[in-house]
Amino acid sequence: MQGQGIAWENLVKDRPLQPGVHKPLRQQMKQLAVEAARVRADGFEATAEKATADLRAAESQLGSTEERLRRAEADLSAAQHACHVAQEQKAAAEREILQLRSASSRESASESHRLLTDLTIKLAQAEADTSEARTQASQSNAEMQHLKAAFADTRRELEIVYSILSHSEGVHQNTLQHLKGTIRDRELAMAHLRHLLERLRQPPAPVQEDEGLKKQLAADTPSASTPGIQSCLSLPSLSSVSSPQSVQTVKSKPTAKEIEDRKKRWTTNWH
Repeated sequence: MQGQGIAWENLVKDRPLQPGVHKPLRQQMKQLAVEAARVRADGFEATAEKATADLRAAESQLGSTEERLRRAEADLSAAQHACHVAQEQKAAAEREILQLRSASSRESASESHRLLTDLTIKLAQAEADTSEARTQASQSNAEMQHLKAAFADTRRELEIVYSILSHSEGVHQNTLQHLKGTIRDRELAMAHLRHLLERLRQPPAPVQEDEGLKKQLAADTPSASTPGIQSCLSLPSLSSVSSPQSVQTVKSKPTAKEIEDRKKRWTTNWH
């Protein structure tokens, strides 16, 4: 339907309406072209609305992904800080153990053994905290990488939706312009048709009679006394019947000047 509407529109565009063409058929074809253009416009509007809805959904998903990414970065920073604190505690405990070993004596052997036991427990606890912090940091890092990949995918989908929406808007604008041109051509054809009807309704211009032709026809006409001619006497003479040339003929194709004059007269109907 869309191809037929464009083909008929190109066929009748900028051509004057000829009396011999079947006018209702041309008007019906013109209406079909307009309806096809309107259907295309409705389809492009539906596509643009769907692309807008997809864009809004992608933007919402992008905002949620960004929020999750910020939380993962905060968790990773906290885990890294805890790991750093645990390493510092471990280093301090090792320094205290070395100091106690170097300063131990027989008198303080029992006290040193107790302190060494406490420091060993603290060291084990610090190592456990460090291992847990490293595990949590590894998990946070993996989650952050996953969120970054999801963020990149969402951004690519958002770019695709943006491109689809931009293309739909361009096609929609072209369809609207095409529909306006079709409606304007239809109005021009209707105005042209009204002008032709007005010209056809004008009375025919009188034509001067040819005296020589009239005398010749009168001489060739048989008299009323001739048998078989009596029935023809009631018919009107040729002088009382206007010749075919007296009827004002319509030009098959207007000149460029006439087209310009018509456009000036119909300017108010174009907009």
